[in-house]
Amino acid sequence: RQPALVEPASSGNDAPIAVAPSPLAPAPADFALDADYLDYLRQASNPKRLGFHDGRFFPYSTPQGRRIGFGSAVWDKRIFVVGCTEPEATAQLRAELFHAQNELRAMLAKRTPATPIESLTPRQCEVLLDFSRTEGVAHLRADFLAAALTDDLPRILHEHLYVRYSGPAPDHARNKAFAEKW
Repeated sequence: RQPALVEPASSGNDAPIAVAPSPLAPAPADFALDADYLDYLRQASNPKRLGFHDGRFFPYSTPQGRRIGFGSAVWDKRIFVVGCTEPEATAQLRAELFHAQNELRAMLAKRTPATPIESLTPRQCEVLLDFSRTEGVAHLRADFLAAALTDDLPRILHEHLYVRYSGPAPDHARNKAFAEKW
């Protein structure tokens, strides 16, 4: 999911501001996530709480472009001025996870044999959702997917299949958080 480009910044900077094509629809109330898992994702996504001041998150720069809150692409250019609250950032994270779960469900249904997402353990779902959000369902590596679908966490850890990159360098904070969680 590449961000769309919009008009130049109003600050006089001629560089276009990259924002997400549109905000995602909120996750439904019955989209249940374990509280510890959600805390893990928030911590792994922004361990230093970049952009947080005066009780609000403001955009910060990453190799993937401007992000806000818990690693979300900026979904509205007004956020550059007003920021967003922690509950708004969490709601966006939940919406991204719900969207990723739907993409993951569709991808698993197309496999031969099909793998209903409901047949996975909570740990398998959490691992796959985590990576689906950051890497994109279409970009899940085959070896990682095979290990996750067989619940082979030792293989994921020992063969370093969990290592993610932030631009050209490993995403040390996210990789460390994953290794510590699982």
